[in-house]
Amino acid sequence: MTHVVQSRTPGPRHAPSGPPLGRALAWTPYVLLALAFIGVAAVDTRPRGSVWFASVLGLTAVTVALRLWWGHRARSRRALVACFVLNLLLTLGLLTLSPLFGVYAFVGYLDAVAVFSGAAQPAALVAAASLNALAQSGGPQGALERPVLFALLLVVNGALAVFMVQVDGHRQRTVTRLEQALADLQEAERVNAELRDQVVRQARESGALEERQRISREIHDTVAQGLIALLRQIEAAAEATTVQDSRGHLGDADATARESLGEARRAVAALASPRLDETDLPGALRTLVAGWSASSGVTVEFEVVGRPVDGAHDADLLRVCQEALSNVARHARAARVDVTLAYLSGDIRLTVQDDGTGLPRPHREGCGLPGMRHRMSAAGGSLTLQTREGGGCVLTAAIPR
Repeated sequence: MTHVVQSRTPGPRHAPSGPPLGRALAWTPYVLLALAFIGVAAVDTRPRGSVWFASVLGLTAVTVALRLWWGHRARSRRALVACFVLNLLLTLGLLTLSPLFGVYAFVGYLDAVAVFSGAAQPAALVAAASLNALAQSGGPQGALERPVLFALLLVVNGALAVFMVQVDGHRQRTVTRLEQALADLQEAERVNAELRDQVVRQARESGALEERQRISREIHDTVAQGLIALLRQIEAAAEATTVQDSRGHLGDADATARESLGEARRAVAALASPRLDETDLPGALRTLVAGWSASSGVTVEFEVVGRPVDGAHDADLLRVCQEALSNVARHARAARVDVTLAYLSGDIRLTVQDDGTGLPRPHREGCGLPGMRHRMSAAGGSLTLQTREGGGCVLTAAIPR
């Protein structure tokens, strides 16, 4: 009883090249035909010079020639079908001479799968199965003597061949679907990676734009206003009618110039603020407050509470601290500032507390506080400001962990 395995590499139509499996299938018909011929020559006792042996030798040679032409020359659909039919007829002739050529009849299954597809394939498989059943029955003479056995073998061989090809076809379709699904997943992963890179790039550009806008507002609110005041005081000194009035205006101009110089230095320090790609948030804050303390002359105490962990919005907390210290330097007239970074169970909390004059009531918010609130809101956090006039301010920024 013969089983068949479908292959995507059609043996009869390809020369012995390519992968090992393809080469093996290409040589299979010749190997099986040689084995069958050797078996017949070794088992059969009829004389080598008889007409029977000449017929065996001739049909074998013609079959080899057909397969060589089939593998190297046949390309059109009609030529392939003609080669399949001629091979069946030659195989039938060989089986008539000896049932041992059933060894070679097996390649009919491979030929049927390689040449035919769709509805024609089962018919070609049944045709190949009939030759194998004929060989298993003992050749044409045996099939005539035991027709029931031949019919049974034909049904079994044909059913098994069609079933195995259908199973293998289902497997191939499943593999194709899985390969397509894998290709779709890889494409989706590639698209997601591109989108992720685009989002990161846009976030960086947006952060850089926000930082430029913040520094622009700070320069406008401090340095530019100071320079305008300085020009007015110089103009007033030039228009003064007495030396005493002129000296008074020049003294005010000197004080304004020194204050504007301090604001310019703080703006430069903001441009050179520490980066989180060089250290973690506690380290960046420690560098920030140390530089700010040196430029402003205000004592700063920095403390970290809890175990530091990297957060997705560490840069936002760093910028809030930077803006808060800038506000303290401009408005608070503080002598001491306490900066605390606390890693709590639910959030990461930054507190900036000064002992300055506090905010007057009522007071007008500049660009700093709304900018900090917007930054915290975009990060999913919150910002609160507690103050009393003459008692300093406590600014708290919190972002969920």
